[in-house]
Amino acid sequence: LNDDADGSQLTLIRRDAEGRQRCYHFTHQELLAAHLAAQEAWIEPEDELVVPRLPDVFVYGAVAKIGAHPLRPKTTVAALLLLAGGLDASANPREIQIMEGEKISAAELEKPIGKGQVVFIPKRQRVYMVGRGVRENGPIDIPSTGLTVVQAIAEAGWFTKRADLDSVEILRYRGGRQERIKVPFEEILDGEVSESDYVLQPGDLVRVSEDLF
Repeated sequence: LNDDADGSQLTLIRRDAEGRQRCYHFTHQELLAAHLAAQEAWIEPEDELVVPRLPDVFVYGAVAKIGAHPLRPKTTVAALLLLAGGLDASANPREIQIMEGEKISAAELEKPIGKGQVVFIPKRQRVYMVGRGVRENGPIDIPSTGLTVVQAIAEAGWFTKRADLDSVEILRYRGGRQERIKVPFEEILDGEVSESDYVLQPGDLVRVSEDLF
């Protein structure tokens, strides 16, 4: 059988001496079992053996091989991703989605994928922490619920002892231009300014300097 053949639904179409058509249904495993038991099934002239293709399932996004892949029974999302060559370096494994019609839901890797469903693997959306005023510099993934400056600094291990809270700023690059957004961090912590007013966008840099004195 080809890789995309559905061996669970083989059909033999045969006409009897009076021209009446008869159909016999069996699986590839049953055929092999009959062969091992010396109970061969013989093909006769004018017989038709129908071997259907497996249904397609589609994988898009940050994988090595996007597009249609044959869907075998009980194939899990994880197995399908392996079939698609695995995730590439830009993939966000926490946000894999299952799409079916108008419905979009979070994927469960060990759950079987269904006919007609589409698996989408989005790329990571990140911001970057810079400056000596936070414990860890580097990239931070933006979850589907969004990310505020306070949340990003918490992800970076919070402030160092010498952090200058007045120095917190967002550096945002758009169309070749840099925009500086000063963040009133102490006012946010005091409840005077809403944290939701400072939601980060992919590619933002959050900079926190240290107090020199």
